[in-house]
Amino acid sequence: QPDKVWSYEFGAKGKLFDGLITIDSALYWIDWSDIQLQSTLNGVATLTNGGNARSKGIDLGIILKPAQGLSFQAIGNINSTEFTSVLPAIVALNPLAAPGTRIPNVPKKSLNLSANYAWSFAGWGGEGFVTGGYVFRDEQLDSTGLVSDELNEFSLRAGVSKDNWKLQVFGENIGNNRSALVAGSLGLQPNFPRRIGARFSVDF
Repeated sequence: QPDKVWSYEFGAKGKLFDGLITIDSALYWIDWSDIQLQSTLNGVATLTNGGNARSKGIDLGIILKPAQGLSFQAIGNINSTEFTSVLPAIVALNPLAAPGTRIPNVPKKSLNLSANYAWSFAGWGGEGFVTGGYVFRDEQLDSTGLVSDELNEFSLRAGVSKDNWKLQVFGENIGNNRSALVAGSLGLQPNFPRRIGARFSVDF
């Protein structure tokens, strides 16, 4: 049967100091009922309506623009998400779905940081840009009990553009931090290793 969700959110968004700082924040509460839970019965994977859960947390985003063309951004989330009730038959098949345990595949914390600078070339008409970023995601639990790794990645991009074309060089996962993004009964899903390259694009 379909699951059901009631979601309550209170948020605020505004600018301070003549636009120097922009803040976007939200508190939320989610009641989730008739969750479709995965279990294994005699070696066969099954889905059953078997539980209810509650999630509460906070989202916060801050943008700082100290100078023309320069901006810094931070976006984060902290949450508490757990089962509130589960059918005893489901718990017997999968103890990880017992009341009070955390819902699978939901990290407790996440954070995105970025810095951007863009400028114009006088007399040429083109624009240049430099962007740096950092991504963090907390470990998360699989429905079978396996735990994924934390994700920590740095990236950097720089390039120029004019009219309908853009040329950029990039480095992704610069620290070559190897992580298992998903750890499950069918194996591991790793993140991409360090990638360095260049891209050229044209809009027609």
